[in-house]
Amino acid sequence: RYLLSELQKLQAKAVAAGATLEIDRQQASGAFQIDFLTDFTSVYANLTNVVARLSWPESARHAILVSAHFDSAWNSAGASDDLVQVGTSLEFVRSLIAGKPLPVAVVFNFNGGEETILQAAHGFITSHKWAEECRVVINLEAAGVGGRELLFQTGPGNHWLMESYIQAAPYPHSSVIAQELFMSGLVPGETDYRIYRDYGKMPGFDAAFIMDGWAYHSSMDSFPRLNATAGSVQRCGENYLATLRQVALAPELDPAHPNLTHTPSGVWTVDSEDDRAAVFFDVLGLFMVSYSKVVALTMHLGSIALAALIWSTSGSSPKLVATASTCLQAFGAAAVVALTVASGLTLVAPMSWFSRPYLLMLLYAAPCFAAELRVHQSAIGKRALTQHGAFLCGLALSSSMMMALTALGSGAAYLPFLWVIFPMVGWLIAPSDNGVARTTLLLLSYAAPLVVTGGVVLEVVLFFAPILGRGGTAIPPDLVLAAVMCVVTPIFAHPLVVVLVYPCNTHLIVPEVGKSKEALGSKGRVRAPSTSKGSAYLVNALTWAFTCGVAIALISPIYTPERPKRVIVQHTTRKAFDAKGHVVAEDAGLWINAMDYISPFPYLSRAFQAAGQNSTHSIPGFEPMENASAKKSLKAYYPFIRDGKEVDVGSPVYTNNPWVFPIAHMFGNHMYATTAMFEPRFPTQVTLLSNSVLQDPLRRRMKFDITGSDHMVILMEEGAVHWWSLLDTVPKATKGAHFVLYSSGLSSENAYTHTDESRKGNFIMEVEVLGDSAPIRIVLISHEFDFSLSEEVKLVLETMPLWMTDASWASHWRSHTFV
Repeated sequence: RYLLSELQKLQAKAVAAGATLEIDRQQASGAFQIDFLTDFTSVYANLTNVVARLSWPESARHAILVSAHFDSAWNSAGASDDLVQVGTSLEFVRSLIAGKPLPVAVVFNFNGGEETILQAAHGFITSHKWAEECRVVINLEAAGVGGRELLFQTGPGNHWLMESYIQAAPYPHSSVIAQELFMSGLVPGETDYRIYRDYGKMPGFDAAFIMDGWAYHSSMDSFPRLNATAGSVQRCGENYLATLRQVALAPELDPAHPNLTHTPSGVWTVDSEDDRAAVFFDVLGLFMVSYSKVVALTMHLGSIALAALIWSTSGSSPKLVATASTCLQAFGAAAVVALTVASGLTLVAPMSWFSRPYLLMLLYAAPCFAAELRVHQSAIGKRALTQHGAFLCGLALSSSMMMALTALGSGAAYLPFLWVIFPMVGWLIAPSDNGVARTTLLLLSYAAPLVVTGGVVLEVVLFFAPILGRGGTAIPPDLVLAAVMCVVTPIFAHPLVVVLVYPCNTHLIVPEVGKSKEALGSKGRVRAPSTSKGSAYLVNALTWAFTCGVAIALISPIYTPERPKRVIVQHTTRKAFDAKGHVVAEDAGLWINAMDYISPFPYLSRAFQAAGQNSTHSIPGFEPMENASAKKSLKAYYPFIRDGKEVDVGSPVYTNNPWVFPIAHMFGNHMYATTAMFEPRFPTQVTLLSNSVLQDPLRRRMKFDITGSDHMVILMEEGAVHWWSLLDTVPKATKGAHFVLYSSGLSSENAYTHTDESRKGNFIMEVEVLGDSAPIRIVLISHEFDFSLSEEVKLVLETMPLWMTDASWASHWRSHTFV
């Protein structure tokens, strides 16, 4: 209602300015298959999009789409994700009305179903009357709370889009590395941009706040926390309003432009084959660099040729071979140290860096750097080593990484390219003596790659550290960080090895000819000190830094109230029905999931125990902590335990747990405390309406009426379904089951009411199964996100530590068998 009210106010202003502002409220329904984390089918009904179209008398009949979503995660205040971007989009409307007319229209989609995995955007792009007009999309999102917004997806292709951003954005911040990380699936998230790109065939911009991910999708995502990062909203608005105006003037949006084509599906699209912006990145937010794959390949091959020339003039002397061997040993030592530290921390202090990312420098960077330096120090005086050889080894490492990334088609190859070209230039122009001038010039040649790479690594660490706090239990996060450090440390450490270790020793450790026996050692070589004093001091400092890091990791808390541990608490019931509709098993309980690698058991079991001892409320059937300890097992807290015994509800269909999304493969830290049964807020059932036998091939067609809440999951065993009515394609399976995610919004007649009736979900599904008698099992999970907290849930939340944050709701699991 707020959006409609504000847009209606702007309509009069638009008329006064000679523009037209049309408003439409769309109720979207549809279905699609999507691979997000895993394959599943998405079904939605009556999801709301508030759509506005701003145009001028001279506007062409096509448009730029601006998209933001007004729904939020059920446990979140939603300030950054995505209400502030809704406000930004509204300001775009006001600013455009007050400004100069544009040659194209602008369509604004304020969509109401992004958190249900992009459903409302699909409804808009596949069925709205203005969707076909849209040529380019600007999608405004959040993956954190504030900070500089990052343009992390653009294109695909369409260099003119990046050129428009470069020309217009006053505070550019973008990276091809972010785009590739996001598209690789390493970031557990998606945005509406994917739907516009895949179903609307539109290029565009996908931008989001990415800092302070500790508050993302939580009750801490509030406007006070967002405003703590001063200027975030203003900067984002200025960047993308200016970009919108620039794109509107681009010749590529002229109807006569040869690259503007009409697809067979009836959608206009801009040709995306042009790769002239395949590589793009900003330098400290000051300016943007952008070039094509062809230019990148040319520069990379040119730098390789120059490096090969330097190598060829160096020969293959024993000194060079010895230095190369030492460098490889140093790289290996750094990798061994990183993996050893990660293994130890995983056992005694996992995720100790979670709320203090600076600990990563102390726990990983410091010992890896020290190990590399120590290998070189140990080799000096024992082998014929040269600074020239050490430099060539670093050059070979950077060149190999650059060509590997280039061969993979990755735009991220620009980073190792910087480590190749700048040091080579510095090396070639540096004086040949070992004085201060040479050392200074070499250090300066590494400055540019160090600054650019350091900025990227810092942002990646600050982005991924909180993600690992909600990334599941499948992989120990410390081992992930160790793998990253195996790559990052040699890049950062080797230049300092070249500059710090070797200049003080080169003239001492190179074999000499014509020296007197008094000047020579027993092997005809100048006696050399075992280490450079400067590098020795640095190794000692790094060792002390690592020691301090370990001490902090062991004695300081992993989580803080501002950077908490995330848990999901569902008060759930489960019932299994046989083919005659009789209940054959049932239970109820609190099903609790930790969203990170660390188990919730040590914390929540104590909370349960304390609550049972110190409160008039208790949780029936929950075994006390000491019983589980006596058994030397935490199995007593795993799912489906009632009075210490597991309730059998049939063979597992997607683990027989009340999942809300298909993420069972990511999360394994569960605990379950049984409670008394309670009734769902809505009738939750699957009813067979018809059952007929068909021929060629022999099969049964069954029609079901599925009823529950407005958010449901439907599961069927893999291979059971030959055809269904939801989509034209045969459903894909994940973890042995067909997973269907269903969401429904408010119907037109209930648009402004929130009664129980308006929150109920209901739809009809037909399926065909091969044969004429094989049973089919359907599991229905009904999620009631807006339920009133039960006494059991309140009790758990009251006894949780302050450094835990929760998402809590009721769910009802029902298994039906039909023959």
